[in-house]
Amino acid sequence: WTLCRDLITDIKKQFPNTYIVAGGEHITSMSEYSLRDCDALDCCVLGEGEDTIVELVEAKKSNKVLGNIPGLAYRVADEIRVNPQRTRIRGVSKIPWPEWELFPLNAYFNADMHFGVESEITLPVLASRGCPYLCTFCSSPQMWGTRWEARFPEELLDEIEFYIEKYNATNFDFFDLTAIIRKDWIVAFCQLIIQRGLKINYELSVGTRSEALDDESLGLMYESGCRHIGYAPESWSDETLKLIKKKINKERMFKSISSALEKKMMVKVSFVIGFPHESVRHLWANVPILSRLAFLGTHSVAIIPFSPYPGSELFESLKKEGKLIVDDGYFHSLLKYCGFNSPLSYSDQISNKKLAIHSFG
Repeated sequence: WTLCRDLITDIKKQFPNTYIVAGGEHITSMSEYSLRDCDALDCCVLGEGEDTIVELVEAKKSNKVLGNIPGLAYRVADEIRVNPQRTRIRGVSKIPWPEWELFPLNAYFNADMHFGVESEITLPVLASRGCPYLCTFCSSPQMWGTRWEARFPEELLDEIEFYIEKYNATNFDFFDLTAIIRKDWIVAFCQLIIQRGLKINYELSVGTRSEALDDESLGLMYESGCRHIGYAPESWSDETLKLIKKKINKERMFKSISSALEKKMMVKVSFVIGFPHESVRHLWANVPILSRLAFLGTHSVAIIPFSPYPGSELFESLKKEGKLIVDDGYFHSLLKYCGFNSPLSYSDQISNKKLAIHSFG
């Protein structure tokens, strides 16, 4: 947030008459704080923004009041007003595709900027919106609610084919919160790729549900071009999984990981350590599975220190207990994923040093 705040402030200095709008998960969770913390910010879009931003632009063009537009937080003189949340969009396949031609894509392509294992021309795609789960460390429920909705496989592939023709893209990164929940969806998607004869690679390096990824579906995924898949058990401690409300079947996930590796996919597995309730005992509970994953030949294991995301259940409880103060120091601590800071432990039983040691495996 501090980096965005400084950027917004600089833009306002250069263009003082510009009406600046912000959106996304941070803004949705902390709209009032953001407006108070950044005088240059004029308005916040809460939750999904496609309909809200259109209504906002139309209202500003015609000098109408903003009070009737759901999903807005804004400033009126010295007062901050927050309108009711907008209802989630139904039918995500009806949402227009991104207008990528407005961006200097060649600059990104030439810089080889992509996420995943392939070094080809890469574009991001979304197969779904939302997540039906309530993990206590995640801000998704605040932003999206708990409804997961997938696009029609045919419509998603139409978008992918358009990018192949227009940009010569051959690799596609999925950036969903939880891309694969239903086996029938991923099977249909893979079969359509094969039927259309598309020679592409795609990467599911985001969260997936192992229940949907069995030997059959993983075989189809590899045949249709999937080369990289991510699993996110977060922990192998039953106590931790229960407390963070992470619903997984551990052995089924392990079997799915094994099958993906047998299919020659690149596999990444992610863990989060240092939850507020945890002790070193909980961290050691992950060691056996880390050994099993190494023995299997898993390509990458990420061990990530816990961070209380704004809007998450754990963020709110830590703030209520006085263990988290929202200020620039807190936001700077979130940059530890970029390697700028040492991890900050929110557990009374794990020191910052121990958390750092365990996060490096």
